[in-house]
Formats: sequence, structure tokens, C-alpha cells
Amino acid sequence: MLGKYWVPSREYLVTLIEDNMIRIGLSNDYNVIVDATNLNENTIKRLEKTARLTKSEIKFITLKAGVTRSFIQVLWRTLLGGKFISYKVIKGFYNRYRKVK
Repeated sequence: MLGKYWVPSREYLVTLIEDNMIRIGLSNDYNVIVDATNLNENTIKRLEKTARLTKSEIKFITLKAGVTRSFIQVLWRTLLGGKFISYKVIKGFYNRYRKVK
């Protein structure tokens, strides 16, 4: 929506837009799904606050796949025109989030 690439200086704006889209959806009785790869503690707290303010239920679901399976999926996606992500990056995500339950 704001361009093809991630620009750190626009992250605040992106967060404002995301939060408002979530609030509008919840306030209008829509089910909202937030797909977040880098789900950190601050984001979790922000989403929980939004759920409280809109009197909505919130669930966090972790989709688990091994490093090899994830890399194969990236290779397929790349062949279909998607962005390539290196094995090193995927392994880093795996190590960071493997203890999440």
C-alpha cells in the first residue's frame, strides 16, 4: 500500500494504519486476522490493548514448520515470482521463535 520496499522511517505510519484498520474492522463486527512474522512483545501488547478497547476476543496462533520445509516453500514462491529469502534468514527466524508456544 505504501510501496514495494520496507522503509524504516515510515514504520510509525504503517503501524498507525494497521492499528486503525484493525479497530475499524473489530468495531464493525468483522473477524480480523493479523499475519505477523515478527510478532514481538510490543506488538502483542498493542494488539491485546486494541482487543480490550473494542471488547473483542483475541487469539494468537503459531504456525510451525521446520527450517527445511520453510526454505522449500520460499524456493517455490520465488519460482512463482515471489521474493527470495535466504536459508540463513529463515534459520534465524526459526531460532528466534522456536520456543514460542
